[in-house]
Amino acid sequence: MIPRATRAISRFPGSSTAPRPTASRSSSPIATRSSAASPAADGLKTGHTAEAGYCFLGSAKRDGRRLIMVIAGMSSEKARRDEAERLMAWGFDAWEGREIVPAGAKIGTIEVGKGTRPTLEAEAAIPVRMTVPKGYAGGYRATLRSRSPLAAPVARGTRVAELVVTPEGLPPQTTPLLAAHDVAAGGWLDRARIGFYRLTGL
Repeated sequence: MIPRATRAISRFPGSSTAPRPTASRSSSPIATRSSAASPAADGLKTGHTAEAGYCFLGSAKRDGRRLIMVIAGMSSEKARRDEAERLMAWGFDAWEGREIVPAGAKIGTIEVGKGTRPTLEAEAAIPVRMTVPKGYAGGYRATLRSRSPLAAPVARGTRVAELVVTPEGLPPQTTPLLAAHDVAAGGWLDRARIGFYRLTGL
């Protein structure tokens, strides 16, 4: 559910305030009640079934930082609303997003097969942030993950890799990386030249 919500928000970034939003504001248990705990809340979806109880998929944004939540198993609409507000307040007040790489920064190179160039640069599609408890003083490990070699042609802006940032003691957090430039399909002469380069480094 959270990946779907993330894609919807990325695809329609202004939908929460547009005249025809992706989901109705009136359905959000935190957007319908004024609260400092849920600033700029925009509802995505509520629901109820006998098996799942009262559920909510929603988000809120404060100071440029957006949180997305999924709640299930609540016993009533009030319980769902109270839990949504509690979780949003905890997320904003107890955690912070720290930018470690700006958007557009070149992260690394990836090998390309059968192209006009032997490698391409991967760049951050969005700012790379890690979400950590406020006051966090630990380190982190960052790993570029990709299938290599990529098969040419590769168009600029194609998702080619991901940067996995793992703060100490916390789950890994993933940011997509895009091709920073085009790599066209190469002919036999390109392949011979690149093969020689990979053998000799010249």
